[in-house]
Amino acid sequence: MRPNTKILGFLALISVLVIGMVLMSGCAPKMGSRSTSGSTSRSTASSSSSGDLTAQEAFDKAFSKAKKWSSDAELVSMDNFAGSSETDGKAGRWIVKFNSKKKNKGFVVHVVSGGKILQKSEEDLYTNREPIKGKWMDSPEAVSIALKNGGGKSVRSTWLGLGAYKGKAFWTVKFSHNSGQPSWVKIDAESGKVTRTWEGY
Repeated sequence: MRPNTKILGFLALISVLVIGMVLMSGCAPKMGSRSTSGSTSRSTASSSSSGDLTAQEAFDKAFSKAKKWSSDAELVSMDNFAGSSETDGKAGRWIVKFNSKKKNKGFVVHVVSGGKILQKSEEDLYTNREPIKGKWMDSPEAVSIALKNGGGKSVRSTWLGLGAYKGKAFWTVKFSHNSGQPSWVKIDAESGKVTRTWEGY
């Protein structure tokens, strides 16, 4: 008995339509998944990179805690802990130190990514540090100046600290390199003038 060609053709058409529908339904979730994943990745990367703080951002967080500790709290130093692999002046951890004449004590605040307070504690008075008064440039600007005046080599990590001497605030920036000795740049924190550069440990 010869098969009916019309029936065979109809069945073939149905098979093609079914296969096509299955393939389309299988692709749709994948496309949606890629789109959602891409958005999440961009958002996560953005929040991760923006989570690190500049010195000014870390100071603002620490200062509010210091004022609660003592109303006369004065900033005496801050630095980006163990340094950063980036050269944008931001860091995932800042150590901010204050003195109080009224309490005759010091106070330290560790501020980490996202503006969170990792720890804070009362310490002995920081007798070897002057109060940092007046205006001072933020860390990204300080690192940018330092890079033009001593960071010419490939930079592996960047450490920077804010202090004061004879009433003037200054930034000290240290660039560690893949080889050789680290480079140091000292900058007037108000004017941005480079006052000293050197290499060594």
